[in-house]
Amino acid sequence: MALTNLKAGDFALPADPSHPGMSLSFSDEFNALSASANGQGTVWKSSLGIGSEYRTLGSNNEAQYYSDKSVGTNPFSVSNGVLSITAAPDHDGNPLDLAYTSGVLTTAKSFAQTYGYFEIRAELPAGQGMWPAFWMLNADGTGTTELDVMEFLGHDKDTAYASVHSTVAGQRLTSTPVQTADLTEGFHTFGVDWQKDTLEWYIDGAKVAELATPADMHKPMYMLVNLAVGDTGSWPGKYDASMPTTQLNVDYVRVWANDDLL
Repeated sequence: MALTNLKAGDFALPADPSHPGMSLSFSDEFNALSASANGQGTVWKSSLGIGSEYRTLGSNNEAQYYSDKSVGTNPFSVSNGVLSITAAPDHDGNPLDLAYTSGVLTTAKSFAQTYGYFEIRAELPAGQGMWPAFWMLNADGTGTTELDVMEFLGHDKDTAYASVHSTVAGQRLTSTPVQTADLTEGFHTFGVDWQKDTLEWYIDGAKVAELATPADMHKPMYMLVNLAVGDTGSWPGKYDASMPTTQLNVDYVRVWANDDLL
């Protein structure tokens, strides 16, 4: 199974999650930020994991420490309805002695859903090693299933990646680069329509990729929004040490559910 490499401009039919049969099930417009390290009583959890608090993904060779105000540097700010996640060189040091501080937000403790339309409106950061993503993991913490609505590499401004991690038929990762306009100029929407039989990805309302839903992707998943920083051996390559602070700006995250599953 392979995703088709398509350009956003090749399609005329936009995503319409408001059509009959779908209802808004989650919305954060970021007029304020509700977040805590453990996710207890807040919308967002500002660390990785479900029952734990992980601050980086070492297996990805990442250079950032996912910080928050409880452990030092606060990478999150909100202004005029926009959340900014800042990746900055960490000159003061952190417990993992990583080169950068940055931020991750997850709904591991507050929200998960099976099927539906998941969308983020964001302005992506340019720069070598910058690695923002909007993605989903199994809410029960089992398996290696992962659904990536959007991944982006800061040195390649006109390419986004739509990906699925699945072990079905020996397929560990299925991914496609989607060629589009410069995604670091202004805000763009990135969405996935996850249904029982199909997955369809959208950029700015235009369908850009599709895939049959893997057999191991049929239970609730939670969302993650993060700005990672690549190091030596990582997919985006090592960060540019001369680069100033960089931001991922998020206008909203919204989810629609299938009415017959509510």
